[in-house]
Amino acid sequence: MVRLYKIIILVALGVCALLIGDGRIIFGIGFFAMLAYVAVSGKQVTQIRLDHIWALSYTILISTEGFFDAGFITRTLDVGYFDRAAQYITLINIGFLLAFNTIRPIKIYETVMIEHSIKRGYLIFLYISMTMYILLYAPVAIETVVLGRAVVLEEDLSRGLIDLIKGGVILNLGVFLPIAFAYHFYFLRDLNKHRAMLYTILVYLPVLMIQLGMGVRSPLILTALGLIVIHSSRYPGGGGRVLKLGGLGFTLIVLGITITQVRSYGLSQGATISFAYDNSERFPTSEGVVEYFSRMVQYFDFEPLRGGREHLAVALFWVPRSFWPDKPEQLEHWFYREYWGPLSLGVSDAHSIAATFAATSYADFGFMPTLMIWTMAGFLFALLNRYVMTYVYIKVGHHRIVWAAVITSLTFYAVRQINYVLFLAVGFSVIWLTYSRYITTQQQESINSRSLNHISDTPPYPADD
Repeated sequence: MVRLYKIIILVALGVCALLIGDGRIIFGIGFFAMLAYVAVSGKQVTQIRLDHIWALSYTILISTEGFFDAGFITRTLDVGYFDRAAQYITLINIGFLLAFNTIRPIKIYETVMIEHSIKRGYLIFLYISMTMYILLYAPVAIETVVLGRAVVLEEDLSRGLIDLIKGGVILNLGVFLPIAFAYHFYFLRDLNKHRAMLYTILVYLPVLMIQLGMGVRSPLILTALGLIVIHSSRYPGGGGRVLKLGGLGFTLIVLGITITQVRSYGLSQGATISFAYDNSERFPTSEGVVEYFSRMVQYFDFEPLRGGREHLAVALFWVPRSFWPDKPEQLEHWFYREYWGPLSLGVSDAHSIAATFAATSYADFGFMPTLMIWTMAGFLFALLNRYVMTYVYIKVGHHRIVWAAVITSLTFYAVRQINYVLFLAVGFSVIWLTYSRYITTQQQESINSRSLNHISDTPPYPADD
């Protein structure tokens, strides 16, 4: 029945999007529809589910901007393009979630306990990786605090292969390592809840200071969400616990917003980013994703679609620009400058935009193909959700929960910018494949979920029917 309720909510939202021409109203209805989508899950809302993460992220990053910033966006853009963008984004999101809900999720009726075996060098790998991360990025964090993020980014534009590896893989250690250490404390050492939390926080503190200093929101939020997944796997259930974790997540989002507002200015006032217009009046959580999707709707009404070139640019991301100086630029980088023309001359060369998960496919193929692409992606997302649910709630303690936690975190940012998430996923995969070589697991006998009180005071619930 829960899946049926979700489908009804999505269909009703789709009808509203088609019948209502006002983009601001569409985003407002979408805000409450996505909250209702999560709420109808009832007791299942205490579980970590990818579609819930997606819906909440959509609410925070897209619906709020579309509703609160509608007047701001349409000052410099014909309202018709904004209204069309609202319909397009809403319908693509509906197609994605409808496809997701056609696949029955895993039912959590029993849990399989996992016996762990650590290979020689496991802790050495973790501590060396942590030391490497701190030594490489503590100076970057200090430089960012003093000079500003814009100056630091400008210095990195001509980076070579070694710097690309440093930025693409080692930077991800700041997200991966706290999650791996949390897994170590919660499962491998099997500490009690409070000691596991304390040790995890102590390990995370130096990483947190670096993340704050570097002025990058994504590692901060991704790490926090991953830690919540590890904690929820070891101690699932409990509405009160979920509220506490939700409060922590909200605090981190607010902290991320603060980073957004101040990260361009160093203590020396040596760096600023000039924009084509003043954006100080925007809603705090706005990241421009709705605005730039709306501007793409306008732009591609007069310019030909890219015909697959944007997806090719994503595929070529792995080729260092130092090897190929004329490598095609990605949509997020060239569109801002192309759209604004001379007004963008004061913008840092390192500045890029995000324009929702649908931007790349829309720029290449237009609305209808994008709707079909993301509907198919919804089926794959449902299979990915089964993977995550398996290693968070069924095969409890398996080392693949570390990767499942990373996937859950990446889902939050996929709503904003899917290309960036794909790049991060590759970096995390390299790290996780190395990490997993140091752990072996052996399955123990299954335990009925009703007898899991020695693990948690609240047993897991069956998945949606």
